[in-house]
Amino acid sequence: MNTPFLIVLLILLSPLSHAGKLYKIINEDGSTSFSQFAPDSSNKNKIVEEKFVRTGGKTPLTMRGLTSFCGKLKLPRGNASRDGFYSDVGRSLNNWKSQLDSKAESLRSKRRNYAASTKRSGSYNGYGGTTSGYLEGNRQLTRDIADLRCAISWAEIKMQSSHEVSRNISGELNHLQDSLAKIEGKALRKCGEEPRYRPDDEKYQSNYHNWNSCNRDFSGKVRGLKRRISVESRKLDYMQ
Repeated sequence: MNTPFLIVLLILLSPLSHAGKLYKIINEDGSTSFSQFAPDSSNKNKIVEEKFVRTGGKTPLTMRGLTSFCGKLKLPRGNASRDGFYSDVGRSLNNWKSQLDSKAESLRSKRRNYAASTKRSGSYNGYGGTTSGYLEGNRQLTRDIADLRCAISWAEIKMQSSHEVSRNISGELNHLQDSLAKIEGKALRKCGEEPRYRPDDEKYQSNYHNWNSCNRDFSGKVRGLKRRISVESRKLDYMQ
């Protein structure tokens, strides 16, 4: 039997974060097999071409109209001025991290299964799969992982900025609450407390009218401050 003529081509194995190798072996009779293990180096009838490919990383961020994308992943729209923006980003971040862990483990599992199969038989035909299917599955998982890394990086930057936004909102809230307390204190000192209604009090109507007239100068400011406090408080709630 003639020694098989081997052509060995190193191609991408789609690893998580670095270049990998897959050996495509074409025998003298034209049959093809694949292995992640190099053929016997003592065989002189083989040609080895080495290619090193940088893989891993993350997908570049792109814009389509007003919407940001990481590959196929659509990122939450809006900014700090939109109620619920940081809440959406936080939920998405947790979900993306969970997906990344799952897909990374799936890729590691596929590589372990491939290594075990090729170690036993020298080619990949286990679990009803084919090498081309294995490679395409790895490429898709690697693309998904790169998209998720891009999205996670984007979300983490947004959440870091949210801490500064939160501090600013908290500072504004404290200022508004101090202003409200001062206005209410000034109104109380000048106008007194609101008269309590008592059916047998003949002066109630007159007292209430005087109190209301005095308090009118303050009530508009109080309502305005309370509205602003409500808006800023809601922003903080959405950021939790």
